[in-house]
Amino acid sequence: MRFTKGRIIGGAVTLVLIAGTATAWWVAADARTPAQQAAESSPPDESVITATVEDRELLDLLRLDGELQRADELKVNAPAGAGDGEGEGNSGQALVSKLTLKKGDKVNPGTILIEINGRPYFALQGKVPAYRDLVEGDQGPDVTQLQQALAPLFGTPATGVFDARTAADVTKLYQNAGYQPSYRDAGGLGEDDEEGSAPVKKLALPLSEVFFAPELPLSVGKIKAKLAAPADGELLSLVTGKWRVVVELDSKQSGELIKLKASTPFTFSGGPLDGKEASFPEIEEVAAPEQSEDGWYEEPSGPTEIAIFKVSGKIDAEPGTPQSVTAIKLQSPEGALVVPASAVWTAANGTEKVTVYDGTNFTDVVVETHVDYNGEIAVTPVEGDLAAGDEVVVAKRDRGRE
Repeated sequence: MRFTKGRIIGGAVTLVLIAGTATAWWVAADARTPAQQAAESSPPDESVITATVEDRELLDLLRLDGELQRADELKVNAPAGAGDGEGEGNSGQALVSKLTLKKGDKVNPGTILIEINGRPYFALQGKVPAYRDLVEGDQGPDVTQLQQALAPLFGTPATGVFDARTAADVTKLYQNAGYQPSYRDAGGLGEDDEEGSAPVKKLALPLSEVFFAPELPLSVGKIKAKLAAPADGELLSLVTGKWRVVVELDSKQSGELIKLKASTPFTFSGGPLDGKEASFPEIEEVAAPEQSEDGWYEEPSGPTEIAIFKVSGKIDAEPGTPQSVTAIKLQSPEGALVVPASAVWTAANGTEKVTVYDGTNFTDVVVETHVDYNGEIAVTPVEGDLAAGDEVVVAKRDRGRE
């Protein structure tokens, strides 16, 4: 292809026109009036962050979570001879075969406290603990106590003799609970029995199957027995007496309580006692861990102290019901205002101030600080005006440095 002189000149003219147009556009885009140039050369505006002053009370609270308990406790220990009964699969070792109750349950005459080796452990009312197996035909004050305990359930006469009527009522006690009573070999034969026939059996109440409590009904406090574990030591506790709120304290809570004055107001919060006032608690130490067989002491894994709050009046609740208690550690004075902690600053002379911003002007106000809690401070103005609804500066930012 041959380029003529005319074509070369035409192409050059086109390039010149395109370059001129681009230059004119760039100059027009970069052009600024004197006012625009002055505005762009001035310092950027500050970004002011404010918060609203509030008229309310500021409290520093201590919340303690505990539970309602009764003051008097009756321990239910593993019965003697519990591994010697007639339960199925009895190997001579007493094992917990069933947990029949839970914390807070009511225990009435005839209630089964626990099942050991498949046999029931009944609760009956009586002042004297069971000390022997009672067999049909026995006599004595312990038989009278048994009959008096059965009377509310079956109308058993108190004769002092384990007679046929008493045996029938003991049978009802077991069968109503879904068990069969125990029998003992009487050591002889019936009048019409021939030699070699089965010996006479007499109904018996083993001491390992009845727990006498001084009074009933009671409520279940703690349950220490474990299913399928050996039945030894304390199995559970029954509680009665005056109500109280017990709080297990960790080391931090103990330290905070020690700092409080005896006049510190406490209030029950949540639970059945919500809103009722409480007095300063009694502090008791938790028993130290016992020495093990190898001579070592186990490290305490739970609380080392408990706080006990007295409760008055009738309580419609079960032992173990959660109940919290709140103490006022610090309280702002009447008339104080609340601002964010970041709004308070300290001047060179040591005075504390906040800065009020009305959208145009900044005004420093000298304040007295009171309660500092959870990122907020209660203040009262000392020099200058400060009122609820004012905006105080919590931060300034230079937009040119963002």
